[in-house]
Amino acid sequence: MKLLITKEKIIKGLQKAASLTSQKTGTTFLKAVWLKWGDDKLEIMATDSKMEFIGCYEAQTSGNCLVGINGRSFYELVKKLPPGEITLTYSVEESEEERKEILLLEQGLKKYKILTYDSSWFREFMPFPENGFIKWHGDEFKELINRLYYFTSDELDSITRYMTLRRHYEDDTIAAFAILTQSFALKTFKHEELYEILDEEGYLIDKTFLSELKKWLNSNEIYIAIQNNRFFIKDLENNENISFPVVRKKTIEYSDYLEPFNKETISKLTVNKNELKEALERLYIFVSDMDEIVKFIFNNNELVIYCESHDKGEATESLIVDYKGDIDEVVFMIKNLRDIIDHFHSENIEFQFVDKEKPCKIIGLDELDKGYLIITVTIKVKEEYYYEEEVEENYSGEYDEYK
Repeated sequence: MKLLITKEKIIKGLQKAASLTSQKTGTTFLKAVWLKWGDDKLEIMATDSKMEFIGCYEAQTSGNCLVGINGRSFYELVKKLPPGEITLTYSVEESEEERKEILLLEQGLKKYKILTYDSSWFREFMPFPENGFIKWHGDEFKELINRLYYFTSDELDSITRYMTLRRHYEDDTIAAFAILTQSFALKTFKHEELYEILDEEGYLIDKTFLSELKKWLNSNEIYIAIQNNRFFIKDLENNENISFPVVRKKTIEYSDYLEPFNKETISKLTVNKNELKEALERLYIFVSDMDEIVKFIFNNNELVIYCESHDKGEATESLIVDYKGDIDEVVFMIKNLRDIIDHFHSENIEFQFVDKEKPCKIIGLDELDKGYLIITVTIKVKEEYYYEEEVEENYSGEYDEYK
């Protein structure tokens, strides 16, 4: 039982498969990368018990074979080989003492005998659905994840752990959103085919899977399917697919976050994003663990940014801005604000304020940020060097500010 294939054809698939395997678990099925060949094709399969990877590649095969090998070790070996063809041969070596199932890897004069796992450990993988799938661009999906990943948490059994995909409550657009105690991010966009396979309840994608998708997705076109509470993605160019479970659960009614900003009385600040970012980076030098806040002071079309700490001193910078409103000052957590504004691509961004001690909304003013917004908390300063965050989550999907 032999297989002939080039290193270049399978190396990326092996890397993706090996990244899912575990070296610590005692379960052979989760340690293994499974190789299955026949009919001039090779399948590479691996799972971490939830996410599954299947790559299918053209090859020259003789006979049919299913073999499991240590995924990390096999990938490291193939990675270190020079480009070109490799031959895999499955055989059994028997002696009076023992019986060994061997995978022989050959490339020119190089030969490696690799011990295999018993194929009885193999469990069937979920194939990509034959119908009900839609086409999308991998880089668009990846950009969406990058916009929202920061706003997911590591907290188990919490709604803050997920990115949600659902139909938008207003029109025929899709809403993707994520929420932390401090911030909420929403991206709305149009995709007619994806809209049809979603509903108003939506699908929740765990942060662990989002992390893997950030590494896996690229500019290639992809197929997407959602069946039996499982999310499938297939790379058309590389003929690889991954799948993972999604959660079906009623999430927050995010319109509650947006409603306060529909009033005509809100205050608006328009500022150059890069100028603000650079100012905050300089002021960040002056913050300490005890004093991590920065104050915005509005003086007509001048924004004064101020921070101080008990052990580093104080700093003030002024920016020319466009400001319309009645609020005289607001206070932010400086690190949180720096991270948030980095998610916008626009030259100018707009802050919208309902009250100095209520959450504010931030949007980008260029087309690249269309449909994207972030709502984050401001800080109520009680006394010198002490502050508290105004938002308190009750995990029912609502915040006290909006009641």
